[in-house]
Amino acid sequence: IVESYGYTLYSEPVHFNPIEPELREFQNRLDLAGFRVASTFLDSPAFGGNSWLADSTLATGVRIENEAAYQLLHESDVKPIAQFFNELGYRTVVAMPATTYAWPEGEFYRFERKYYYKDFDYAGPNLQRAPMNDHHGLDFVHRNEVLGADGPLFVQYVMISSHYPFNLIPRYFEDWSRIADGSIYHREDSVEVLPIKPGNQTAGAEGYVAAMAYELKLLREYLWSFVEGDALAIIVGDHQPYSGITGKNKSRSVPLHVISRRAD
Repeated sequence: IVESYGYTLYSEPVHFNPIEPELREFQNRLDLAGFRVASTFLDSPAFGGNSWLADSTLATGVRIENEAAYQLLHESDVKPIAQFFNELGYRTVVAMPATTYAWPEGEFYRFERKYYYKDFDYAGPNLQRAPMNDHHGLDFVHRNEVLGADGPLFVQYVMISSHYPFNLIPRYFEDWSRIADGSIYHREDSVEVLPIKPGNQTAGAEGYVAAMAYELKLLREYLWSFVEGDALAIIVGDHQPYSGITGKNKSRSVPLHVISRRAD
């Protein structure tokens, strides 16, 4: 689940034109690795924020559009998607690096192993709305859960490096073994800081595109380097970025990509 990955990245020239080369490279690398992709758009229940509404909708198949519905969901007997996988013998894992506080509601979603901020052994800098970067998050869970797994896995990564205000862009390190505990991100050249102009709340289109380019490159390299066999990968946005990026009265749509080497 990719934070703020919205329809605007494809629909608005100010976003699409600079990101198009990254999207084409993503497609080319997947082709070379033998992957096939089916893509569409989903109508998110959230816009510009309230990611938990979109996340809970994806986790349960019940459209959650407001806080009242969100609270009622946790009191219901709805069977979340992780429980279906549990019953089929999968190990179910959720990675939520932005969850920095106690969250008892998380028990409702039935993941066998939950990684919240304190569970990532992160020693890097706090990046404001994204308390750690997604490279560390992906690498940590892959090392601790995917490598050496002796049975099927259902892993849900919640990616946060593309969070508002889109002004802190982590550097991508080609050598994943250098990520370790994330302390490498204390280096002066490890995080690009984009300006937020006076009167603005974000780094604007430039920041948004840079944040999405980082996430797309990270996902591309993860799929290319670490996803083997006939695994199924699904990439989906949680909601459109806020209206200062998209403009007023825009669609709630988010991209969805279903990816596998099994074309069927």
